[in-house]
Amino acid sequence: MPQHTFIFLTKKPENLKQWSPLLENVWVGVTVDGTTPLNKMLYSSFDRIKASVKFISFEPLLADTTLDSRDLRDAEIGWVILGCRTQPIRYPPWAWVDPIVRACISAEIPLLSKSRCEVTIRPCISARNSQTNKERQNGK
Repeated sequence: MPQHTFIFLTKKPENLKQWSPLLENVWVGVTVDGTTPLNKMLYSSFDRIKASVKFISFEPLLADTTLDSRDLRDAEIGWVILGCRTQPIRYPPWAWVDPIVRACISAEIPLLSKSRCEVTIRPCISARNSQTNKERQNGK
């Protein structure tokens, strides 16, 4: 395994196709801020890029976006980053954040919350942890 990991984040995933498949120590991500349709970002080219780790960065999340666990699985997403606008600070409304968090939970994909957005997602994560603990107690 190589010593270093290289992380590429782009708003134009079609530009990465020329290097696909990428080396095992290269992670690639696409920035989705809500102003460009998610399906255009994921299914125009990002879904065809081969990389050991592919991720979506919803940072800053500036508008509502449609995301479900099927989108994450179909595009082979392994990680999601969620962040707010920082200058000036603008937290995304719960109605925009909740579907992203629920899709990650359903697809069992890790979610990194940045820029104090954890305040926004905490209720959903707490609900999921409570549900998981109940399932463990019931032997599921």
